[in-house]
Amino acid sequence: MHHTRLVGGLISLAALLTLLLVSSSLVAAPAPGRRATPAPAVPASAVMLSATGGRAVPSAVTAEGRKRPFTKAQKRTRRVQRRRREVVSIARHLRGAPYVYGGASRSGFDCSGLTMYVYARLGIDLSHGATDQSRRGRHVSLKHLKAGDLVFYGGSGYYYHVALYAGNGMVIDAPHSGAVVRYAKLEGAAEARRLIG
Repeated sequence: MHHTRLVGGLISLAALLTLLLVSSSLVAAPAPGRRATPAPAVPASAVMLSATGGRAVPSAVTAEGRKRPFTKAQKRTRRVQRRRREVVSIARHLRGAPYVYGGASRSGFDCSGLTMYVYARLGIDLSHGATDQSRRGRHVSLKHLKAGDLVFYGGSGYYYHVALYAGNGMVIDAPHSGAVVRYAKLEGAAEARRLIG
């Protein structure tokens, strides 16, 4: 039974291939006394759309196969995104360091010592103190935070705590004596500042 189906399938496939070859040779053969007209060139974009089922595929390659250079705005955006990721990566690698009041080194951090240390790795100088750091960069809404933003706790011009926004509703901070640098949920922040971008 299975052999019969297999043989029948092979015969059908052979017949289909024969039909395709014959019809393509008839189409390709010019009529006697007439020149063959070259087929119109198909744009690379059409081939890509056909190959992807009609979906547009973002690409940095032109139809001629050359890489399209990034614009100045695109380069700047990529640079800013890379620096944001770098800030979070530096802070993430400091998790577990002990809280030390006035600390700003790998042997121990307080809240503003942590953010000062992390940003110094990118060449951005911050003073040691949450209120002083809240005067740097530009104000951003807590609803539109991006990784690397600083978030402050307190109010009326005085901030008693600062943390680094890590994305996905989380911060990295040095919370209090007896604790360590950690991930925590973003809760109760009063202000945010952006130093990158």
